[in-house]
Amino acid sequence: MKKLIYYVVEKELQNSNYAGEEDAVEETTGNKNVAVYTVVDGKIKSLVNFDLLIRDNTLEEIIDYLVQEGHAEDSRDVSYSSYYKEFEFIQL
Repeated sequence: MKKLIYYVVEKELQNSNYAGEEDAVEETTGNKNVAVYTVVDGKIKSLVNFDLLIRDNTLEEIIDYLVQEGHAEDSRDVSYSSYYKEFEFIQL
């Protein structure tokens, strides 16, 4: 059975209200925050929160974390796709 990993990606926004403009425009800053969770014994367990650049691959960064913390074996010599057999990633 696959381990379920839930994650939330929140893009960082900034309010760009230029002088003389009535309506503010929200723009991304180029950063995003990723919160990663799992469920243990029916309870939500936070695994990690980290900041990335928008261009960074979110799933690869989550996999790197899981490997570093011992939640997964390091099999990147094959490819990141090998982790999809062990984990199911669900974006909320």
